[in-house]
Amino acid sequence: MNLPLRAGALALPALALACPAALADDPSVDAFLSEPIYEIGDTLELTITGPPGGWLFLVFSRRRDSVSIPGIGDFGVSFDPWPVILDVGLLPPTGSITLHDTTLCSRLPGADVPLFVQPAILPPGTWLPACTPDPVALIRANGAHCPRCMDEPETDPSVSSQLDGFALSLPGTGGAFTMDAATDFQERKDGTATLKTLFRSSIDPTRGFVGEIALSGRLDCIDAGFPPVGSPALKLDASAFFENGGPIDTAAWHYYSQLHGTLVGFGAYDGAVVELSPSGAVQVGPGADGRNLGYGLCASVDADVVKQPSSGPSLADTTGGEFVVSEAVCTGDTVCVTSSRVGDHAFWLPDFPQDVEWMFEGGPGEFTEYPDGTATLFGRIVNEADADLCFDVFGVFSGRLDAGDSGFPPAGSPKFGDVGPENLVENGGVVDPDTWHYYLETNIVLVGCRDLDGALVHATRKGPAFQVGVGANFHDTDLGASGWLYTTVLQQSTNGPWLTKHGEGDINFDIVECPERDDAPIAHYDFATQAGDVVYDVRNGFDMAFDKVDGDLVWIQEGGRSGLHFEQGASVDTCLRRPNGTDAAWLLDRIQAGQAFSVQVLMRQQQTTANYARIVTFSSSTSLSDRNFSLMGYPENGGLHGHVRVTAQKGTYDHEFTAPWSAGELVVYTLSYDGLGDQQVHVYADGVEILRETHGGDLRDWTLRPFTIGNEHGGNRPFRGDLFDVKLWNRPLSADEVAAEAAALLGN
Repeated sequence: MNLPLRAGALALPALALACPAALADDPSVDAFLSEPIYEIGDTLELTITGPPGGWLFLVFSRRRDSVSIPGIGDFGVSFDPWPVILDVGLLPPTGSITLHDTTLCSRLPGADVPLFVQPAILPPGTWLPACTPDPVALIRANGAHCPRCMDEPETDPSVSSQLDGFALSLPGTGGAFTMDAATDFQERKDGTATLKTLFRSSIDPTRGFVGEIALSGRLDCIDAGFPPVGSPALKLDASAFFENGGPIDTAAWHYYSQLHGTLVGFGAYDGAVVELSPSGAVQVGPGADGRNLGYGLCASVDADVVKQPSSGPSLADTTGGEFVVSEAVCTGDTVCVTSSRVGDHAFWLPDFPQDVEWMFEGGPGEFTEYPDGTATLFGRIVNEADADLCFDVFGVFSGRLDAGDSGFPPAGSPKFGDVGPENLVENGGVVDPDTWHYYLETNIVLVGCRDLDGALVHATRKGPAFQVGVGANFHDTDLGASGWLYTTVLQQSTNGPWLTKHGEGDINFDIVECPERDDAPIAHYDFATQAGDVVYDVRNGFDMAFDKVDGDLVWIQEGGRSGLHFEQGASVDTCLRRPNGTDAAWLLDRIQAGQAFSVQVLMRQQQTTANYARIVTFSSSTSLSDRNFSLMGYPENGGLHGHVRVTAQKGTYDHEFTAPWSAGELVVYTLSYDGLGDQQVHVYADGVEILRETHGGDLRDWTLRPFTIGNEHGGNRPFRGDLFDVKLWNRPLSADEVAAEAAALLGN
């Protein structure tokens, strides 16, 4: 069931259980959270136990306290400045109920944590809650809050006399700066946060800085050392604070001990690089910006100019300043972007090492357009020939022009490239440049990662304006965008290859529907959930049936694991299959929606397994082309060989390797492929990457095939050994996720 949260209650974003309390006076009543950390997209689970048939309420408060209410009972939470009371309903006959929700942020905006939660239960036949000062579970924000956007604050004169009208103030380094648009502020459960934006000079908006401010070392009220030395910085009028009867409770604030910002200049500041560091703790929470009562952030910063503008005004080498933002309405329209289907790249950078083509990694990039005529581009790109060469991309586009605006289309635009005259609407095609729009200003920062760690590149507009629309990606008639660039290397990487200081490039991407991704597998066979000759899919009910022809399938138990032993010769058809070999359409749809997949098995393979034995396969025959993917293993020169086949836009290819595991050895074998990202095949053994090879292309060419475990659909490729777990995802697993899954399966 979902939590029956009432309007006006506070939401519970990014939650973590700090210390589940035991009930001292009545051990039959208890409350605990199922997991220690929660973040946006996670499912919050709160389990309450008590007398069956009792009516359950939950009381939330910002503070612990000891409160006795005559005729009601004793509480372990404060009722001042406010409590939030949630009417949950009757406890079932088991006396235990688990409440869960994943949409608290959208249903109940405005939550500020930490929060304390206490159950109050009306025993059957009574009207008085059975509650004592315990149990009280502390729910703390140790990660991402509900999605928030930040902008420069506005001062509320009734509570503050602080100056406003800026987000960043750096006297001696340009003065005051505003933000182009309300920007996502992302707080994560690992205690970090980021804000990426463009700061424009409030005096001359043609100059400013583009960059990212990263926070780390989060400190909450239950942590040792809270509040940090010198905190809180009370910049609101004294009457605004809780101790003086006001609404602002600094105990609900949290802090970050570290701040690092890298700002790259544009306009008159072109070529400049400024590094920001904190000169005190960063404070976050209601009223923390010192300008109003809303959610905000304030930090005193030091600025070091590590590189002066190429030809503009000289900046003070060091200066102090302030970074201050307040919550604002999120107004951007975000879409997902992928490498152009025909051009087969997202960025083309011919003056950088290895391949000229760079692809998005880890899923699609994000392109957000704002009502004020600006847009942003986020993502990570990797070199198609060497995935250890990568950049994190932060781009800002300004000065939007639409049809009907003065100066439309801009000089030199539109630029068609491979989109020929036959594709234009006047010739019966679908491309109408009168429906395109343009951005006159381009500022992109590329921050090196992996072998390019330490590199910093600034890219600006070259020639035609950045164009967006159907056919605007320069290569085909898809909805997309393109632009041409000058690149300037501001910093070389620490140990990586040399980057040409001045170069050129372009961007070409398709705009696509953002895939719906579920962190959990879309199919999971744990072999513990079974019934006779059926292996149940515990995720989506895509159950597999025994098909025993010349071999045998035997249930086994080993070390607390349930599994299935495949006993078959070299040329038989025994396997797990669906009753209808072509009923995997939903599986195909889910994977193609994400344009990525991962498959993982916990297995023990015997040396007598067949050549090219199929462990898990989404295919219809042994023909190379009749498949979407196959995970294989077979004997080779006295050992075992691994082999995966994947079909993508560029074709069906084999990827082979000598298996690092031996016959009879328990191993977690994982394959992952991201058709919207690096387009590389990643193979892992026990969570360690053993193969990474470029494949190329997305998964739009997949077709409906049977899904089979332990053999090829048509037989003659039998697996011999034991299977204990099979999972399938419609997303790429990161290396960390693969390692964590493997450790869990192996019991490490």
